[in-house]
Amino acid sequence: MNFKTQKEAVDFAMSHFSQEERAHYQKFLPYRSFIYGEREGKGWMIDYSSKKENPFFLLTDEDIKSGCFFNLIQSFSEGMAAVKKAKKFGLIDEQGTLVTDFQFDLVEPFSEGLARVQKNGKWGFINKEGTLVTDFQFDLVWGFSEGFAKVKKDGKWGFINKEGTLVIPCQFNDVEPFSQGLAAIKKDGKWGFINKEGTLVIPCQFNDVEPFSQGLAAIKKNGKWGLINKEGTLVTDFQFDFVWFFSEGFAKVKKDGKWGFINKEGTLVIPCQFNDVEPFSQGLAAIKK
Repeated sequence: MNFKTQKEAVDFAMSHFSQEERAHYQKFLPYRSFIYGEREGKGWMIDYSSKKENPFFLLTDEDIKSGCFFNLIQSFSEGMAAVKKAKKFGLIDEQGTLVTDFQFDLVEPFSEGLARVQKNGKWGFINKEGTLVTDFQFDLVWGFSEGFAKVKKDGKWGFINKEGTLVIPCQFNDVEPFSQGLAAIKKDGKWGFINKEGTLVIPCQFNDVEPFSQGLAAIKKNGKWGLINKEGTLVTDFQFDFVWFFSEGFAKVKKDGKWGFINKEGTLVIPCQFNDVEPFSQGLAAIKK
């Protein structure tokens, strides 16, 4: 039996469950030529490339113990996927080869070649060979962006590089990932921006901020939003209820309950007249009226 789509295969698999059992159906994921699913901790698998009359089968405890199958397979990212056996996670590559043994409590997706892993309540990073790049020392970590990852230790945030070195010490109340060479940081209740050397280039003076996109960042003061450039110069004054990121040279803005668009010079080129809008994509923006 061949399936044209994965949905056909999943629908076929679900036909093997009663209505009550389907209510407990949790998730499914494609894995090589298989679709793997989990229901109440029990696995099922369907080989949708198989020519068998019934390629569906439930995984038994013996299957899982044999090492052939896993309790859970997460989505692939950058060619790697976390797999779970018993209560621990390991990693496989796209050929299904086990890269690490089952030792981690949690594994997050890869970003820029490194993955976040947790063990005994602390976080570190591993590369695609399964080598530990940083030991398990952080309370919380984020994925890499522009070569840096935000990390939390003893209640404060800083940044590590891809070698695992803490290049910007954990000293901030909060931080956001780097975007266009700058990262938003929060200190003493206010937000500003640092560069990749850790130098404060835009002072902490804002109530809230958004990451830089296309050279501009939305900033909030006294309940209203405006825009600054990378030198910290105000491009629009604080007049909007909200400002979104730029896409194709335009940013959606909200004022008096309605949405419109500004350009990169801060000019309101499409008046705030819509109930909702979406960012521009391929020259068009969805609007709701």
